[in-house]
Amino acid sequence: MQNVKDIFLFYLFLCIKKNKTMSNAKLPIRIEELLPVARWLRAVFIQYRKLFEDYSPDFGGTFLTVLDQKIETVEKLISTKLFLGEIMKITQALYLNMTDLRPMLFKLEGYVKLAANDLGVDASLFDFKKVRKCIDGHDAEGLELALGELIQHADANTAALTAKGFKPEMRTQFGEMLQKNRDLADDQGVKIRAKEDAVKANNTEIMSLWNDCTLLMDSGKRVFKFDQPDQVKNVTLTHILKTMRHEGEATPPKE
Repeated sequence: MQNVKDIFLFYLFLCIKKNKTMSNAKLPIRIEELLPVARWLRAVFIQYRKLFEDYSPDFGGTFLTVLDQKIETVEKLISTKLFLGEIMKITQALYLNMTDLRPMLFKLEGYVKLAANDLGVDASLFDFKKVRKCIDGHDAEGLELALGELIQHADANTAALTAKGFKPEMRTQFGEMLQKNRDLADDQGVKIRAKEDAVKANNTEIMSLWNDCTLLMDSGKRVFKFDQPDQVKNVTLTHILKTMRHEGEATPPKE
C-alpha cells in the first residue's frame, strides 16, 4: 500500500512540475508567428488526417476540435493582428518622419559649409553623418540624441547660419520633427510592451497551442519521413517560417 502511495505522490510531483514548467515556458517563436504556424499545421493535418490517425489514436476523436478551440482562444486573447497593425502603423510613421528629415539636413549641411568661417564651433561638430546613420538604421533613440545635438549647435550659431540662408521656419520644423520622433518612438514602445504583457498574461493558453504545434511537427516527421519524404518540410518549423516570411500567411502546398 505504501508503494502505491509513493508512486501516486511521485506522479503528482511530476504533474505539478510539468504544469509549473509549462506556465513558465517561453514561446520559441515570435508571438505574431504562432497563429500562422498553427493554421499551417492544421492545414497539413486536415490534408493528411488519415495518416495521422493511423499513426496514433491521439489524433482521432476531438483532436481537431480542441485544436480549433485553442487557435480561437489565442486569437481572442492576444489579438495578434490588432497588435501588429498598430505597431506597424506607428513604426511606418516613425520611419517616414525620419526619412523626411533628409531634405532639411541636406540644406542645413550646406549652410554649415557656407558659414564655416563664421561659426563659433568647428563645423565637424555638426555631425550629419551620425544623424544619417541613425536614419538608415531606423534608430529612433540614437536619432533623438544625434539630431538634438545638431539642433543645439544650430541654435548656438543662429546668426552665422541665418546670414547664409537658414530660416526660422526651418528651425521650427526641425524641432517639430524631433518632437514627433520622440512621440512616435514612445507610442511604439507602449504598443510593444502591451504585446509583451499580453503574451505573459496568457502564457498558459499560448503554450498549450504551441505544444500542439510541436506535437504535429514531431509526429508529422514520423508519418512522412519514409513514406512521403517530400512532405517533411511542411512540418519543419524553419521551412514554415521561411515560407511565411516570404509569402505571408501561406498554406502548405498540395500534392
